[in-house]
Amino acid sequence: MTIMVLGANGPIGAAIQSLLESTDRPYIMVSRAPSGQNSHAADREDPAAVLDLIHAYKVNSVIDVIAYTEHASVALLKAVETEIDRYVMLSSADVYRNYGLLNRKERGVAQSILTEESPLRLSRFPYRGDTARMPDDPDFWMDDYDKIPIENAVKDMRCSWSILRLPMVYGSHGKLNRLSWMMTPMQNQSATFEIDTATLNWVTTYAFIDNVAAAIIHATAHSGAANQVFNITDSQPSPHRDWINALAEISGWRGRLVETPARVVSPHNPLDWTVPLAIDGTRFYQRTGFQPPVARIDCLRRVWLEARQDANV
Repeated sequence: MTIMVLGANGPIGAAIQSLLESTDRPYIMVSRAPSGQNSHAADREDPAAVLDLIHAYKVNSVIDVIAYTEHASVALLKAVETEIDRYVMLSSADVYRNYGLLNRKERGVAQSILTEESPLRLSRFPYRGDTARMPDDPDFWMDDYDKIPIENAVKDMRCSWSILRLPMVYGSHGKLNRLSWMMTPMQNQSATFEIDTATLNWVTTYAFIDNVAAAIIHATAHSGAANQVFNITDSQPSPHRDWINALAEISGWRGRLVETPARVVSPHNPLDWTVPLAIDGTRFYQRTGFQPPVARIDCLRRVWLEARQDANV
């Protein structure tokens, strides 16, 4: 039976496709502007078009990469729930209350580690500002972005489902090049790397895109993933200091890390860097037997080598 990937054009969709190509599982990639192998055109907000592809290709699992807003998701969930066996929603660690505390939209005591039972945000629409975005703004949709109500709707689906809460996914290119700021002084062979203490000590969770894609595919068929919420990780949460030190060793950088005074938390700098986003992914490993295919040291080597190649192009 076939896997359908909704939202195929982004980096996570591309990573999922790359892994699927190495297996014997049939799949189709679906987006409004398809390109490449096994790609098909359909708008996620047009459930009838999605259903046509589900029926034509005997789809039994749907991976929804772009479940961003409630109003664009509910009709789709209702349409597919009796037509497939498993719906996999990609959610985010931004559902947790710690994220609201980090952005100073909520008050309270932060949790040092986030499990699937940790409190969720009480505030809604985490990326909505004080002023509404204009309709012609490419980020207009972010005013209504919120994974929490979509998660609630998924839990009511009649088919089996899996909700995967992702940390900060990193790769080597484009929007997922989240480690580039750490590598720039090393690429430039700078004598010093100045960084404030608060950023150095901030504890968060990153996960390599290939490991995330492998976990997503694993969740489409494993019985232990049915009707469960999971955090997805591939390494222990750690402060930025540890990531910088690991990259320095891989790159051979011999410069000096210079700590500057900690950032002041103020209305002009709203993030509270004392609030961690430390995600515990133990449950997914224990219940499904998943193991990340790429070790962290190899992930960092790949990111470093590909960043150097990009710089030399």
